[in-house]
Amino acid sequence: MLVFLLWVTTGALILLIMAGGIWTFRRARKHARLRMELDFALYEVTLPPPAKSAEEKPASFREKIAVMEQFYVGMTALFEKRLFIGRTSYAVEIGLPSIGEELSFFVAVPQKRARLFEKQLSSVFPDARAELKAEDYNIFNPAGATTAGFLTLEKNPILPLRTYARLDADPLEIIANAFSKLNKEGEGAALQMVLAPAPSSFRKKLGHVTKALRAGKNINRILKEF
Repeated sequence: MLVFLLWVTTGALILLIMAGGIWTFRRARKHARLRMELDFALYEVTLPPPAKSAEEKPASFREKIAVMEQFYVGMTALFEKRLFIGRTSYAVEIGLPSIGEELSFFVAVPQKRARLFEKQLSSVFPDARAELKAEDYNIFNPAGATTAGFLTLEKNPILPLRTYARLDADPLEIIANAFSKLNKEGEGAALQMVLAPAPSSFRKKLGHVTKALRAGKNINRILKEF
């Protein structure tokens, strides 16, 4: 009987130690993730107006976006996989403060990758100016109300989005026009995109779907399995 009680007590202690270890690990990982997400460098990015020349034809918005596509490809070098935390991310943002009417562009990158971002920006946009901001701008009105929203995909995420090659108008101009309708004082807004690599499980499924399409399988049947 004494041996049985000893085994039960030992087993209970082991379970408690394991549960405590798991709780401690999850808590530490959560705090580490939070520290990583807050350890960002914020840049305000400005571009000089294009030089006007009678001989040069102004670039279309598709040509400008194509250059930005190169920038995004190079920015994948910022992604870093950290043990037990996951991969890092970065954010691009258009902001209009609650006081003022000047639209600003911001990029937030991990502190450890700040220099890499500066090199990437200058290689794609040599005339761009990136100013490191010690403090974030404020879109909120202390005496007002705040609302927020996010976008989700209407269809299966495996399907492609409409790219800039198929757009009829500059999407940034449409966004800027909407921001310009806000009051100069008391109203602010921001549009933020957080970019991070897709999970390995999604990339694996994407590979299976691509293989099935090349084999001639029906897209609708594939999507039902996805």
